[in-house]
Order: sequence, then structure tokens, then C-alpha cells
Amino acid sequence: MALPILKEQLADLYAYKESRVRLATKFVERGAIEDLIDYCHPASGVSYKACWCLEQAYRLFPEVCYPHIEKIYQLYITPVDLSGMRCLLKIGFEMLKCYYGPRDHEIKQLITQPMKEQLTRAAFDAMINAGGRSANLMYATRSLYLMRNEFELIPDQLPAFIERQLMDPENKGYRSCGREILTKLSWQKQA
Repeated sequence: MALPILKEQLADLYAYKESRVRLATKFVERGAIEDLIDYCHPASGVSYKACWCLEQAYRLFPEVCYPHIEKIYQLYITPVDLSGMRCLLKIGFEMLKCYYGPRDHEIKQLITQPMKEQLTRAAFDAMINAGGRSANLMYATRSLYLMRNEFELIPDQLPAFIERQLMDPENKGYRSCGREILTKLSWQKQA
């Protein structure tokens, strides 16, 4: 299947997980992950749908995505819409869980300090601009919490961002996560 046909299929994609998985698998099978990442850029016209598929590609075939990790992290400084950014923030959070986890993992050799800085900026942007998108807020908050020991500004500024989001009545789905991270941050301050 030629790449223009895959792009057409992205344009016709609906939000159903099954169709996202099917199309992500096609990109992987054709060795077209780099093209899928390129489609995540807003200029492609299928940006958020490509982000949906990239999330599924990473979830199902992370090892195929690792060679393209720098290009994935470049997306964090790209003006992707809220739906696409949710997927990117989820990928970032999943990567950070492996990076900061106790087990040896290939990703520990791949994520660089500049990449973490890009994700930090994107996560704080999501905290500011999430507009009632609880999933965006949750992935951003959890990612920032994981990186808290790397950047001084995170433990200093994250509590205020969380409290501001907890006050917003649109963020009911975020409250549990926000309160949990606030509690963890306050325990660490006391220690």
C-alpha cells in the first residue's frame, strides 16, 4: 500500500480504537513510522489522527518507534491540537515510566536532557492550555512528577498549576490525579 493511500486512510479515520490500531499496524508493517511522525505535524492536515495512530504504534510496537525517538520528541514543541497532544503526552508518560523505572531499559540510553526539556515545556503548556481536557492534564502532571528531581522549577511550580486546575469545575476527571500528586509532592517537601 502506498503512503498516499495511508494518508487518505488517516483522513478517513474515526476515533474508534480498533481502527486506530489497524492503521497504526499498517504503518509499522510498511516501515513507515517516520512518515507517520511527519503526518503528526499540523501542516499535514491529518495531524491529530496521525497522533492517534502514533500512540497505538508506540503502545503495540515500542521497539519500532525507538529509532525515531528524537523526531517524536520534536513534536512536543510543535503546535499540535489538544486531541493530538493527549496522545503525545501519553507516549511521553509511558516512556518516562520506563526511563525512571527500576529495571534496566533500552529507553534509558535514548532519552536525552534536551528531550526531557521539550517534554517539560509541553507538559507545562498542557497544564496552562488543557481547557478541561482531563487526560491531557493527567499525563502532563504525571510526567512532570516523574521529572521532578531533574528540574528545580517542577517541584516549585507544579503544585500551583495543579491547584489552579483543581479549582476549575471542568476538570472533575482530573481531581483524583491532581490530589494524588499534590500529596506526594508535599510528602517529599517534608522529608
